[in-house]
Amino acid sequence: MLSPYASFEVLALVTASLCGVHAYRTNDLPFFATSVVYGLVLEKLVVVGFEDYTYPAARFVDVLGIPVAIGLGWSVVLYAGYETARRWEISPPARAAFVALFVLHVDLALDAVAIRFQPVGFWTWTPAGEYFGVPLGNFFGWFAVGFLFVAVYDVALARAGDADWTEGVDAVRTRTVAAAVTLVAASALIYAAMLAWDVVTVESTVRKAVVLGACMVAAAVAVVRSGASLRQPAALPSFAVFLTHGYFLAALLWLGVHGRQPFLLAMSLAMLAVAAALHVVPAIVDDPDGRADGDAGQAGEDAATRPSR
Repeated sequence: MLSPYASFEVLALVTASLCGVHAYRTNDLPFFATSVVYGLVLEKLVVVGFEDYTYPAARFVDVLGIPVAIGLGWSVVLYAGYETARRWEISPPARAAFVALFVLHVDLALDAVAIRFQPVGFWTWTPAGEYFGVPLGNFFGWFAVGFLFVAVYDVALARAGDADWTEGVDAVRTRTVAAAVTLVAASALIYAAMLAWDVVTVESTVRKAVVLGACMVAAAVAVVRSGASLRQPAALPSFAVFLTHGYFLAALLWLGVHGRQPFLLAMSLAMLAVAAALHVVPAIVDDPDGRADGDAGQAGEDAATRPSR
């Protein structure tokens, strides 16, 4: 029988593979691969710089103390959010705002369960925070990671596309350059964002809630005003998101957390409903007669419908 830690690694590998296959089909491997590295780098920066949480020793396959599964997990939520935003034709900078909210909805169902595994959580917060033991700063961090990575990537890709040296260069190479710039710039910016969070909130729960709430409202307004077109999201990244929600919802029930924390169960179910609204409802609206062919021919369709950069 798999240990909880091994099962999490299997989840990360399976969901990342689903997104990786889709990225390969759509020439988006530079974005996907960079998001894996970015996940590992930002985790190391935050762990070393802020010392708010730690990972258990010898429980996961790791790189410099950061579980590889964490980097893969970041790639899944970033890639799935980005692909959904592009399918909905959400243009920058509202696209970054959408991804920020997208990754946040996953973590609201994930983090408070992950810390409750036995004999030790997937990670440990010190001290415990306001949301079922998870600090509000964590959610600001997730929001900032999603926003900054996508915002920087979109800007870098647009600049690369306009540069003289890209004339005659294929899209994959252009995206690779944009991804490399994003890795460096977004890593520096997320560290600065977390420093700013500490300075502005000054360990005040009220200030934390106000800042986080203001960010979420501003992002939601930007997405609503973007004129998004609800189109069927790509099947493979969508399935990866549902697998993630399903894993942590099942873990919540298996650990018996729902009996002690019924509101956490309600939040997990609510975030699963959000995922359904993001991935299932648009599919019905986009193809009411059920003729969608999933990811068949996805590369050609994405190339035809993807907004110009």
